[in-house]
Amino acid sequence: MKKAFFVLVLVFSLVVIIPRLHAEIKKSDVDGWGKSRWGMTADDIVKVFAGEATLISNAKDGTTPGLSGQYDAHIGATIKKILIQSDPYKVSFVFDDKTGGLIRVILEPLGDFSEVRFNALEALLSEKYGPATYKEDVKRPCHSLERRWAFSSTTIRFDFLNCGSGIIAFIAYQKNIMTDSDKL
Repeated sequence: MKKAFFVLVLVFSLVVIIPRLHAEIKKSDVDGWGKSRWGMTADDIVKVFAGEATLISNAKDGTTPGLSGQYDAHIGATIKKILIQSDPYKVSFVFDDKTGGLIRVILEPLGDFSEVRFNALEALLSEKYGPATYKEDVKRPCHSLERRWAFSSTTIRFDFLNCGSGIIAFIAYQKNIMTDSDKL
């Protein structure tokens, strides 16, 4: 009887408790993208991604997806092409104008992007970070899919927009920046 009870508890632990603990460990925090870490300089990025990342001088581009006028920032380094699930992406590293530290990493698909690719990439992100903490799907007037994963130091934003004339898609890893007015 004791042996059966022990086996039942062991099976319960393996089936229920351990996967939950694994999911919590997975979601504890994200402090950058890949080998990058928040606060790194553009030179640090080029060193860490040796042979892949290149510096960009005087690059201020408010038209880059995921780079809004919310912060005084600029793209200071890029990786022209990486592969995720065999699909090519451009990586842009965004730096705070005041501190020079990394505050955002933007991944933009190169070539055709579809809802099928969105779903496959969402599954990959969910496997790595757990389920999205925010989801929104809008079908009209444009087809829009939004996903967010929130962590203590980072928010991951994955957006897809198809208005018929073209598709905009990007993943942005954003350092959570709290101003004094946000703390009130």
